[in-house]
Amino acid sequence: MTDLITLAEYKDAKEIKSPNLDVKIETLITLVSDFVEVYCGRRFLTETYTDALYGVCEDSIYIQNPPLTDVAVIEFYNTSREWELVDLEAYLIEEDIITFLDLPIVHDTPKKPFRLEYTGGYVDIPAALR
Repeated sequence: MTDLITLAEYKDAKEIKSPNLDVKIETLITLVSDFVEVYCGRRFLTETYTDALYGVCEDSIYIQNPPLTDVAVIEFYNTSREWELVDLEAYLIEEDIITFLDLPIVHDTPKKPFRLEYTGGYVDIPAALR
């Protein structure tokens, strides 16, 4: 996991000039950043993610690490028990939601697993998280 704030940003915000506590502060920044991401159940910085989504039969998928920047691959497990690529024309991307436009397997029973590879997260951490 990546820290949500740098040592320099923290020291500037708290007006700390001395380097005496730098190691301790860096350790705390890492611990708190890890805690926040685990507690929120998501990562915040821009990365490429691969999510396996089981039991999907909705018309939309909400990604785990918004905001969504790019979708590289969406696959579903077909009736032949193989991963099948979803055609780019079959879905629409809006903010952190992928909506299927023409995908008959979405309405099949039982629910189908999906595999999703995308780029998501913030390039710059929002101030409220720092």
